Amino acid sequence: MNVYISIDGVIRNFVNKFHYHYEQAYIDVENPSEEFEYKVTEPICNDNLLDHFSFQSKEEFEFFTYIEYPMELYGHAQLSYNGVVNHINKYIYENKDYNVTLIGLDEFGKSRPATLFFLSKNAIMCNNIKFIKSDDIA
Repeated sequence: MNVYISIDGVIRNFVNKFHYHYEQAYIDVENPSEEFEYKVTEPICNDNLLDHFSFQSKEEFEFFTYIEYPMELYGHAQLSYNGVVNHINKYIYENKDYNVTLIGLDEFGKSRPATLFFLSKNAIMCNNIKFIKSDDIA
């Protein structure tokens, strides 16, 4: 049996870390000459961050996420809840017949090595890790 577990939301609290660094980089910085208004639309209810965080372009969003802040966002994010690592590792250990795969959705550039750092520093025992685009999910 194949079991697929998303890293973001299940193991890693990516959205809170993104929110924190977005405010540090764009909102808490005084730049009165800037005509574009950076803002957060709450409540944040899904994983499409462009619906909730204002960027001047998709390229600016991708630069922030995958080039400028990937280690902070992906590597140093908090766990989703206390004990999640123990629950995942116990599930993997007790179900050796299952093929458990962790899925990183829409991770590009430097976010992939940052995710591998996150998984290793938290001692996740999973042998299978895949990075896929959400468009490729059938």
